[in-house]
Amino acid sequence: RVVMRGPWPDHPAEHWTRGVRVRLCETRQIPGRALDGRIKHLNQLNRITARMEWEGSDPAEGLLRDLEGRILEGTVTNLFAVRDGALVTPELGRSGLPGITRGRVQGLAREAGFTVAEGELTPSDLAGAEEVFLTNSLIGIWPVRGVTDLGVAWQAPGPVTVRLMELLEASHG
Repeated sequence: RVVMRGPWPDHPAEHWTRGVRVRLCETRQIPGRALDGRIKHLNQLNRITARMEWEGSDPAEGLLRDLEGRILEGTVTNLFAVRDGALVTPELGRSGLPGITRGRVQGLAREAGFTVAEGELTPSDLAGAEEVFLTNSLIGIWPVRGVTDLGVAWQAPGPVTVRLMELLEASHG
């Protein structure tokens, strides 16, 4: 076990209120049993290499794709798109890490009556989404207001994202 102690990340409040911009990373997530998403391990080379592709805090996150170009996850987040009112998150069976908050959001969304699916999410699928948001245990939910490489932008946060942010916050008790 490795335990690290450090200050809580200091993200601007507007990441939650206005959303963040993201980019597509050139670094690809490599499939394989040794480094797949079934375990949390210390080999974060793909994520570190992907994060080194840009400097600064805008865009706030990069999206990793598999070798076929399907979007899997962010460098430190999981991804959701809202299409026709339903939530779609990438299926991570071959590669990627299904985060704890991702699972909590899926459960909360289902309890609230949303359709939730795991499946393929391509850049064109993402560009056609009504809303996009990111999750992880430290940030909760960040609405996405645009993808720099795709030239798409959304009014963020959208109504589905707002509702899920409220549900996630309420679930913390």
